[in-house]
Amino acid sequence: MIDDNERWRDYLRYRERYAGEAPLEAPVEERYVIAVSDAAGAPVLGASVAVLYDDQEQWQGVTYADGRTLWLPGSYGTSPDVAEATVVVSKGNLDQKAVFAVGEGSAPDWDVAFDEVVSGGEAVMLDVVYLIDATGSMADEINVLKETLDTVAGRIVDGAGDASLRMGMVAYRDRGDEFATRSFGLTNSIEDLREEVRDVLADGGGDTLESVNEGLYEAVSGLEWRGVDAVKVVVLVADAGPHLDYAQDRDYAVEMRRALSRGIKVHAVAASGLDEFGEYVFRQIAQHTMEKFVFLVYDGGTSHDVGQFTVERLDDLIVGLVLDEVKSLTGD
Repeated sequence: MIDDNERWRDYLRYRERYAGEAPLEAPVEERYVIAVSDAAGAPVLGASVAVLYDDQEQWQGVTYADGRTLWLPGSYGTSPDVAEATVVVSKGNLDQKAVFAVGEGSAPDWDVAFDEVVSGGEAVMLDVVYLIDATGSMADEINVLKETLDTVAGRIVDGAGDASLRMGMVAYRDRGDEFATRSFGLTNSIEDLREEVRDVLADGGGDTLESVNEGLYEAVSGLEWRGVDAVKVVVLVADAGPHLDYAQDRDYAVEMRRALSRGIKVHAVAASGLDEFGEYVFRQIAQHTMEKFVFLVYDGGTSHDVGQFTVERLDDLIVGLVLDEVKSLTGD
């Protein structure tokens, strides 16, 4: 895996090198990381964040478990001639406001702190959704995910203490297949989820591209996620990019922005065969939601444009990525 948000300059150079099929536009060159903490210096999950230019609201979202979120003006088509932005944050009955410079040469990190300690100690609420490409070439990956569903859930619960864990799944294929998307709602019964997804098989597809747009829409907007105080994670596993030529289709760029504004992180996992277009899209989605691009390697190598990377087993990686979110809250 690699973290494009941590290796930001490398990511921008990668975007400049890219010469494949045109993805959906989502400029990220102007980027501000907003971090919200309380009086004790602890990160604040689920703080409401609004960005204003000249008292006009440009964007609103919520913070992730590490207290951070992203303001990406270009991705929202915002480029007024202003010198500063006002950031308004709130959590419960707490409110705070701060002013920051914008534009070339301004600081990319905006830190806002409440004057009081935000109450803690509550059990962590954790919602995890597998978003799976269920076309014919994904048989191996689907079988592994189904076989490790129980152990992954058990390890997350063990590692997260008294966390309230719910898991769900969205499978997608392509138009003309048996289904375009099939959703299995979030539940705290892993046994029930295992029974529901037991008959999900890899089938269909045909051409290279799949209904990633529909799948991401169902995962982000079609499921009943818990509120702002829940940690929300999507694990996308696929080996093909999205169709961008369908009429009346969903829009992955809209959904990745919606995920960011709702505090949903998307770990994009590239399975065998993902081409350069699919890699670009998956890295867009992960970067926009402050997450990592993950890719499966075979015989220790990869064709992805990633430079140095770390290697782990897929189930270990999923557990680690989810528990990292919880650790932001518990400090463990």
